[in-house]
Amino acid sequence: NDYSLSDDDSEQYLEEHEGLIQILEAHSSYESWKSVIVKASPASSFTVDVRFQEGSTEREVAMNMETMRYIKQKKESARLLLHAANLARDSLVNMLKDGWLLDVDIIGEGMGNDSAAVRKKEITSLQSKCLPTIVFLAFRVLYDTAQWMNEFGQDVKNIFAENAGEVLSRICRGGSEWDEDEEVTNRLYLSSTWYREALLLANIVASESNGVTASMTKKELGEFMAKLTDTNIRLLKEEQDNLRMN
Repeated sequence: NDYSLSDDDSEQYLEEHEGLIQILEAHSSYESWKSVIVKASPASSFTVDVRFQEGSTEREVAMNMETMRYIKQKKESARLLLHAANLARDSLVNMLKDGWLLDVDIIGEGMGNDSAAVRKKEITSLQSKCLPTIVFLAFRVLYDTAQWMNEFGQDVKNIFAENAGEVLSRICRGGSEWDEDEEVTNRLYLSSTWYREALLLANIVASESNGVTASMTKKELGEFMAKLTDTNIRLLKEEQDNLRMN
């Protein structure tokens, strides 16, 4: 018997193999982000040296030194998280955008009808198991990063009050590995940026060309919509709070 595959079938199996590698890499990036967000605290300590009299030069120097230490610590923790979050977001979201294994309709060419039907069923089953998981992992990365950045900014406000804006600016300053545009970089430090990205997942999931919705059950879609509703409420509340502060 000739057990060799046709060129078309070999290409299809190779694409399936690459698709499985893609999902493993996406999950690995998620686990790396998860490890960072568990370890990196959004809050940092700030100690006022009470040995020196308030208003004295010594007290001012000590406060400046402590502020510099605080900013350095905040900068390091934020960059660690943002690096992991960007990698996880890109690998997970790109997988959803790529129409993962949507070539299922042509897998099986060169096989008998029964074999082709079995292959299509296998791929469809794989999509139904993997794509909903990727949707919820992508959402968690975006939503939890938003929560972390919210606590990160609140920590600065609690400590520096009316000077919080200046301190936050110093934390964000210093170049970026993600984008040369400083304004784009600064937006990554805003929880609202990540909440909005979580909401934009709805467009990716709903797009017929991505084939995600077809792989999700009604229950999974309902859970996803509930998460989006909660995210929208949090984003609106945050925007209202910012307006009141301004």
